Amino acid sequence: MKSILFFSFYGHQARFFTKIIDNFKKRNKNYNLYHINVYKSIFNRFFYNCNIFKKNKAKQLFSDKEIEQIISFSFAKQTVNSTFFSNKLIKELYKKILKIQVYGYIKYFYYYFKKNKIELLIVWNGLHHPLAAATELAKKMNIKTIFMENGYMPSTISVDSAGVNYYSSLTGKGSDFYKKVSIQKEKLDKLYDSIKSKSIREQMPNLPKNYIFLPLQVHDDTQILIHSPQIKKMEDFIRKVYTAIEKVNERENKNYYLVLKEHPQDIGRIAYDDIYKEYEGKKFVVIKQGNIHQILKDSQLVITINSTVGIEALIYHKPVIILGNAFYNIKGITYSLQDFDDLSTAISYALKNELNHELIDKFLYFLRYEYLVESGKNNNSKDENQVVDRIIDIVEGKKYRWMQ
Repeated sequence: MKSILFFSFYGHQARFFTKIIDNFKKRNKNYNLYHINVYKSIFNRFFYNCNIFKKNKAKQLFSDKEIEQIISFSFAKQTVNSTFFSNKLIKELYKKILKIQVYGYIKYFYYYFKKNKIELLIVWNGLHHPLAAATELAKKMNIKTIFMENGYMPSTISVDSAGVNYYSSLTGKGSDFYKKVSIQKEKLDKLYDSIKSKSIREQMPNLPKNYIFLPLQVHDDTQILIHSPQIKKMEDFIRKVYTAIEKVNERENKNYYLVLKEHPQDIGRIAYDDIYKEYEGKKFVVIKQGNIHQILKDSQLVITINSTVGIEALIYHKPVIILGNAFYNIKGITYSLQDFDDLSTAISYALKNELNHELIDKFLYFLRYEYLVESGKNNNSKDENQVVDRIIDIVEGKKYRWMQ
């Protein structure tokens, strides 16, 4: 019997994995299923179960550089959110604590994997240091891994053996890959209709006639801390884009506004009042609430670091410029600065160039009907048959064409 380990970090992940396990048990008895919740099952006992100050398997299997990589997200997320870590000594102490924890996790999982003969490890996202320690160890022990994350379209999740977002199996797939996608028109129409139906007029500030939309992202999300090498602060993002739009307006005698929307998860956590004052009275509009689909529908261009909003913009066949690392940065579908002298040149080109509508259709169709898995993660009444099917496919060695 093959053994599968689900490793959850937050409570909502644990509840979702419990649903998956229940589905497995109802229809298949050929797997040993294990579930670990990081804080309930490990955090309070791993120091007791494995003496990390004795000979540690982690130090034999991992270099210092690899340990640094494992803690990189947890370290960045904590230190970016607290002035307490402005002190260099405190920062270094925190880093040492994370490393000690990682040594313990690796030793714990090394023996856990061996004892239970684990053949597949399943995690959500996988970047928090306990999860990263487990997944990196699994690679060294030739244990298959599945990474899950919220999908890029409603009622879906990604289930990928490589990773999520920019670490996914889709990164590097060029336009030639998507040109080969075959489309069923009825299913494509259903995809568009299901998402565009969310475009409902809501009360929000009057928007200018011509505007470029800038959706802010969660300031301490993995997409910024890990997958945005050039832009680490939303303030820098705003300034960079507004300056470029000003150049376009002056150079081409245009009248484009910048319309900015704050991310709902950062409202109340992060204040951008200073930068808003900086652009007061200029072609600059801030929206804190409002239907993002309506904003996308009326925009001329969307500029993002690597947000899922970029994919939503493609649903409305809007030109999209990406400034960070994103799996959907695909020539012929989106634009990035690597092909232009500066952002203002990219904006001018994106606004004038005709979109490849057929290629966008094929990309979105593939994403929804081949790559993403239908899921009722946020609907407790729905089962998870497709998720379980995908897990079984991967553990049994099936290779989807996007994994090649």
